[in-house]
Amino acid sequence: MDENNVITIKNIVHQVLNESVNYKNQIMISRIKDLSLFKTPCHLRAISILVCISGEIECSINLQTYRLGRYSVLINFPENIIQLKSVNNLEAFAIILSSEFVRKLSMDMLSVSHLFSYEANRNAMFVLPKEEIRHLSHYLAILEKSISAPINETSDSLMKYLVSAFMTEIMQLHNHYHPNTSTNVKGGKGKLHILDRFVELVGEYHASERELKFYADKMCITPKYLADTVKQTSGKKATEWICDFVIMEAQSLLRYSGLSVHEISEKLNFPSQSAFGKYFKYQVGLSPSEFLENNQDSQ
Repeated sequence: MDENNVITIKNIVHQVLNESVNYKNQIMISRIKDLSLFKTPCHLRAISILVCISGEIECSINLQTYRLGRYSVLINFPENIIQLKSVNNLEAFAIILSSEFVRKLSMDMLSVSHLFSYEANRNAMFVLPKEEIRHLSHYLAILEKSISAPINETSDSLMKYLVSAFMTEIMQLHNHYHPNTSTNVKGGKGKLHILDRFVELVGEYHASERELKFYADKMCITPKYLADTVKQTSGKKATEWICDFVIMEAQSLLRYSGLSVHEISEKLNFPSQSAFGKYFKYQVGLSPSEFLENNQDSQ
C-alpha cells in the first residue's frame, strides 16, 4: 500500500463524521455525516465497520460493488481500495479501528481475524435482523461510554478487551449471515479461489506489474487458464481487473498524495509521463492534469 494516498482516522475526524467519540486517533465511533472524502478511490488505513440503519449507499471495494440498505453491514480492511458511488438519505454509524491498534490485540485474536479478513473481503456486506442490529448498538454504547469516561482516558487494556469482544461478535454474525457466493459461481469453489487469489495479487502488485503472465506465474498456472477462469467467474477480463486497479490507484494518488504527474507515473512503473498520460486518458476520458484540476475545484 502506498502511504501517499492513505487516509487515516486523524484525517477524517472533522471531514467525514460527527457525534463521534475518538480514542487517541486509534478507535472512532460515530454517526455518519459526510462521505465525500471517499468519492475518489482511496485506502483507509483502518478496519472500518459501517452499519446502515436506514437509507441507501452504493460503494465499491476492490472494484466489487456493494449496495447497502436497511440493517446492512459493510466491512473494509486497510489494504483495500474503497470508493463511494452514491448516498441516499443515509442514517448509519461506524466503528473505525486503526491498523496500529488492531496490531495490539492478542495473538489469538489476530490469528482468527486473518482468516476473517479473507472471508470478509470476499463478502464485505451482509444483512442482519433488527434484533441483531439492536444487539450491536449495545456493544457500541458500551464502547462509547468507556471512551468518553475520564477515568479510562489512557486505558489501552480496557479498549483492547472491549474491541476484541466486539470484533468477535462481528465475526460470528458475518459467518452466520453472509451470503455464500461460492455456490453461485460457475465452476465452483476451485475457480472462485483462483479469482480470489488473482484479485489479491493484483491488489498487491498492480502499481508495478500490469502483465497477465506475472500473475499467472505467481499462481503457477498458464496465462490462458487464468484469463479464462477470471472471465468465467467474474464476467470481466483479467486485463480489465488489472487496468481498473491501476486507474483507481492513479486517481487516488492524484487527489491525495501531493505528488506530481511525473512522480506518479514513475511510482506506477510507466516508461514515461507521456505513456502514463495516454493510458489514463484512454480509460478516464481526462488527462491526469485535467482530473486533478477537476477534483481540486470540487473540494
